[in-house]
Amino acid sequence: MDQPVRVRCPRCKRALNVTQPVAEDGEIKCPKCRSAFRLKKSSGRPKKRKKASAAADAEAFEFDEADIEIVEEYEDLSEVEDVEDYEIGGFDSPLPKLKPKKKSKPKKPLSEDEPNRSQKKSAPNQALIATLAIVGCLVVLVGMVGVVGYVAVISSQPTFSEEITFDQYEHPVRKFSCEKPVGWEANGGGGTGGVNAWGKFKKSSALIEIRESVSGSAIGDIGNAFQNANPGEVDEDLAPVAQVHDFLKMQIEQEYDAYEESDPVKIETKLGDSRLSEFVAATTFGGKVKGYRATLLRGPIQLKVVCKCKPRDWNALKAAFLHVIKSVGT
Repeated sequence: MDQPVRVRCPRCKRALNVTQPVAEDGEIKCPKCRSAFRLKKSSGRPKKRKKASAAADAEAFEFDEADIEIVEEYEDLSEVEDVEDYEIGGFDSPLPKLKPKKKSKPKKPLSEDEPNRSQKKSAPNQALIATLAIVGCLVVLVGMVGVVGYVAVISSQPTFSEEITFDQYEHPVRKFSCEKPVGWEANGGGGTGGVNAWGKFKKSSALIEIRESVSGSAIGDIGNAFQNANPGEVDEDLAPVAQVHDFLKMQIEQEYDAYEESDPVKIETKLGDSRLSEFVAATTFGGKVKGYRATLLRGPIQLKVVCKCKPRDWNALKAAFLHVIKSVGT
């Protein structure tokens, strides 16, 4: 068997082994870069070179690049096996017929007013996204309007629709007593150890609170002294309970935001001459309350009574509030 000949492609440097004698002007095609080339007639005998592999039994010859002439570049060599050391049967063996590479036609330039294909595809997508966004916003808006309307309807409905009845309440250390609404939560304390007595009745957002106080006792003493010095008829605004009622207004104004109350009116309770004012105020979280503030005197002790609820429940509760205030006694 003739010795194999190694030929290296001048374009991609792929080594090709030839297993038959090298024929002059024999055309060789590279399966990697799709180039065809032949050996020049003047190349003579190829140079002899030993392979580095010790397992090789035969010697191989390799042509210099100067002895190789590029013939033509082909487009498709899919029918030729692409291997590292491609075995070519010989220079005279038939080679696959390959079509030369076709030149692509130049693309027609787009005018400034004509959109390209990607722009044509993206335009419907953008319109669809915009439509879906508008529909989503409308759905959310309708839902919010419905929720707000539902909350407004619920919040406008009164909580107390049943008739209110009363039972007797006695402070734990008998500092005061009154009638309280049946079914309301009742709590009380103080009255010993220097702590002022207090009582609370609560249901839902409605609250009735009664507290003892001595903060206005000095004002009451001044009123009593003036009344004793003038035993005749005294103006109601100068009565001790009226002056204490005005003094305690400053305290409750500090407990609420936007506190406003009506002019005080005279009422009779179990403790005698008392004063009553109607008020509206804002709570810490922006809500509103409406209620009564009353002042009752028991010697040097004042009883402050505050009854409050949400404005929607005022008409249903104001009569019950007034009933509790008038029932406060010892």
